[in-house]
Amino acid sequence: MKIVLLGHRKHNGKDICSAMIKEILGEDVIEAKFSRMVKKLCAIKYDLEFKRMDDSGYKESKPLHLGGRTVRQVLIEESVDTRKIWKRAWAYHTYKQIFKCKEFANYAVVSDFRYPVEFDEFGAVCELLGENPNDHQLIRVLVDREGYLKDDDGADEHLSDDPADWDFHLVNRDGENWKENLYGEVMFLVDLIIGDEQCLA
Repeated sequence: MKIVLLGHRKHNGKDICSAMIKEILGEDVIEAKFSRMVKKLCAIKYDLEFKRMDDSGYKESKPLHLGGRTVRQVLIEESVDTRKIWKRAWAYHTYKQIFKCKEFANYAVVSDFRYPVEFDEFGAVCELLGENPNDHQLIRVLVDREGYLKDDDGADEHLSDDPADWDFHLVNRDGENWKENLYGEVMFLVDLIIGDEQCLA
C-alpha cells in the first residue's frame, strides 16, 4: 500500500489536496487523519463537539469551560501529553485503521502530517500491528500556500519547510484559478504515485 502524508502547516490546503486525491482515485484510496483519535478523546474529555472539530472557526473558538484556551490549543496539548506516555499513540491508531482497509484499497492519504514520529516510527508501528513495512511506501508531500504567513501554533514547528526534505512539493497558488491549478498539481502527483516513479522512492 502507498500512503501519502500531507504536511505540514495549518491553512495551507492539506484537506483540499486530500479531497482531490480522493476524487481522482475514488474507492481505491482511504482518507485518514492522525488527529482523528485525538479529537474523539477531547470531545469526550472536554465536552467538545466532535462533528465540528474540522471547522477552523470552531477550532479557534474559546468555549467558556476551557479557561481561555482555544479548542485548537486543547487538541495540541492533549496530543503532546499523550505522546509523553506513548510517543507512537496517534501514529499507531491511524495506521491501524488504514491497514484494516488494505484489502479494499491500494492507497491512503493522511492530511495532517505534522510530527516526525508519524514517519520515523512507521517501522516500529508496523511491527506492533503485525505488518511488514517493506509492503508499504510512505510518500511525504509538502503543501505550501503561496503568500501564507507562517504562524507557529505549537504543532507547526516540528517538520522542515524545505521542499528538498520531502518527496514531493505541492504549491497552493493564489489567484482566480487557484483551485484548477492546484488540481493540476495533485493530478501530476497521483500520476507519479500510480506510475511508481523513481522520484518518489
